Amino acid sequence: MSKNWQYGRWRRVGLNVAVWLVFAGALALAYYLGRQRGAGVDVTFGEPEPFEALLVRKIQAAQHRVEPGPPPALVSEMYDQEGRLRRTVWVTCERQAGRARGPNYYLESLLKVDVESESERFDFLGNRGVIFAWKGLPPHYWFEPGLDEEKIKELPKQGLYACTVLPDGLTVTVQVRGDGAYGPSARQLLRKVSDGLKVADQVPDTAAGNGRS
Repeated sequence: MSKNWQYGRWRRVGLNVAVWLVFAGALALAYYLGRQRGAGVDVTFGEPEPFEALLVRKIQAAQHRVEPGPPPALVSEMYDQEGRLRRTVWVTCERQAGRARGPNYYLESLLKVDVESESERFDFLGNRGVIFAWKGLPPHYWFEPGLDEEKIKELPKQGLYACTVLPDGLTVTVQVRGDGAYGPSARQLLRKVSDGLKVADQVPDTAAGNGRS
């Protein structure tokens, strides 16, 4: 009887050890994947360049173009080493006329989807702002009867959308678009781009100041 009791005890110990090893392995894998997802934002930026009412530091490795809008947009396309388009960064800028809409309402009007219920605080340009992660339609929507294909085409691209509205009505969005572009690395990229923005007429003219001294 003694031997059977000892065998059962050691088997339980062995099972507990195995469970803890599996748990530790899962944690290590999750940590590694998190680090991998957080990587890939090692981008360099150029000197500030004018775009509408802003000064923007462009991503050096990206290809850039200007879309007339509305609203006007500076578009930066980022490709991988195989030449595949991975992410697209949009910076838009316009001054709202009359009573300015807030950042949530502005994004809802721009994207045609509910924003306020899922947006988060995201300040930039020294002002209160919001960020909204759009992951596409939930899977069950694709099986809804009478799903309008034209409306699907009008839905925004997956990604992150940030917006701020300055007191004078100047409205700026920073967007990172691409399949799955709403994770940690996309957020880091969006933060870096938004931190590099300045309002042109708020930048002190140091050259002029030096000339007067």
